[in-house]
Amino acid sequence: MRLRRAKLLLLAGALVAPFLASASAMLPRYVDTKLADSYLLRSPYFKAYDSRTGYYLWVEHEFDGASNTIFIAPDPGLFHRPKYQREDYRRMSFPLVTGRGIRVGDSVKRLYRALGRPSTTQHLKILGEKRRVDIYKHYNNKSGGQRREYEAVYVSRKGRIQGIRFSYYRGTW
Repeated sequence: MRLRRAKLLLLAGALVAPFLASASAMLPRYVDTKLADSYLLRSPYFKAYDSRTGYYLWVEHEFDGASNTIFIAPDPGLFHRPKYQREDYRRMSFPLVTGRGIRVGDSVKRLYRALGRPSTTQHLKILGEKRRVDIYKHYNNKSGGQRREYEAVYVSRKGRIQGIRFSYYRGTW
């Protein structure tokens, strides 16, 4: 009797759960805001360098919050940022991994298995070398003309992820 009752409760929960899902559960699986233990919309502006891995972490926000970017790369030029003197960067260690478990050095195949196919793939010459750029985009149009755009960019070279950038834009355009 108890076993039958437990099965009925489990079945009822399975039928109701999809209707109780949070708004964040409705986002595509590639939407991720955590990178190197920093968060896209919550971390303060800073630049850091990890001498152990040779990677840079860059978190930036526009003053009005309309544009937020966070990235990790072996060279800031990978994402079109100037390379300042290393003294201008905070010295710290940080993991080279996203909140979804994608790591620098992972294969592009692993990226596709974890997140699905990207919105766009480009082959560009960046910093003098040909690189693959996979871009995942998600749009959310709000009432009143407010538009929000999320973008995840994975730059790879020779089939391995070399840099990751998350961006969030908000505004009317």
